[in-house]
Amino acid sequence: MLIKLGILAVVIVGTLIAFSPEINKYFPNTITNSFESLKLDLDSITSQTTQSADQKIDLLTQESSAMANEAFDSAGRVVEYAEDQFSMTSDRFEEDLAEFTDTSATFVEENITDKVESIDVDALIPGT
Repeated sequence: MLIKLGILAVVIVGTLIAFSPEINKYFPNTITNSFESLKLDLDSITSQTTQSADQKIDLLTQESSAMANEAFDSAGRVVEYAEDQFSMTSDRFEEDLAEFTDTSATFVEENITDKVESIDVDALIPGT
């Protein structure tokens, strides 16, 4: 039993030596002092955790803000594209309507006016 306790002690001491930089990083005061230093170490860990959380929250806020700006920019581009397409369609409709009006007027002049002039109105009305 004494051999097992000796082996366990050697393993614990070896682990403490192997990982002493990490232990000292998280508990710098505990190794040298008492319970008051443990309290200081826990306060330090709390402070580091709070700082890390604040940084991550700030980063998430910036990323979400960037994503919102990108979404608004994209929506703006879509609206501009729709306006351009509507304007082009409106212009084309106006051109087609003007062409239709000109074509209709030309058709009336060429076909109906000549036929109306060729009708003898006096012959259609009895007694004239």
